[in-house]
Amino acid sequence: MSYEPDHDDDRAKGVGELLKEAATAIKLRRYAEAEDFCVQALGVLDKASAIEHPSKAMALEFMGDALTGMEKYEEAGRFYKRAMDLSERVFSQENQVYISGEIILCVLV
Repeated sequence: MSYEPDHDDDRAKGVGELLKEAATAIKLRRYAEAEDFCVQALGVLDKASAIEHPSKAMALEFMGDALTGMEKYEEAGRFYKRAMDLSERVFSQENQVYISGEIILCVLV
C-alpha cells in the first residue's frame, strides 16, 4: 500500500521550504536565488488561491529583500508595500508594528 500525501499539505510544506531557502539565500547574499525561491512560493500560493495567507506576506517581504540586495529599489518598494498592506489584513496589531518597522528599515537602508 502506498501513501498518498494530501495535496494541501504538499503545497503548505513546499511554500515553507521555499521561504526557508529564500531566507538562507538572502543571508548568503545570493539575491537572484532568493528571488527565484520567492517567485516559486508566490506561484504556489497563487495556485492555491491563498490571497490572504501569512506566508504570502512573508514571500512578498523576502522578494523585497532580494530586490533590495540587487539594488532594484523601486521594484523592491512595491513588494514591501504589498507585504505591508497584506500584513495589515492578516496579522495581529502587535505583529503589524514589527513587520511595518522591518519593512521601513529595509527601505531606508
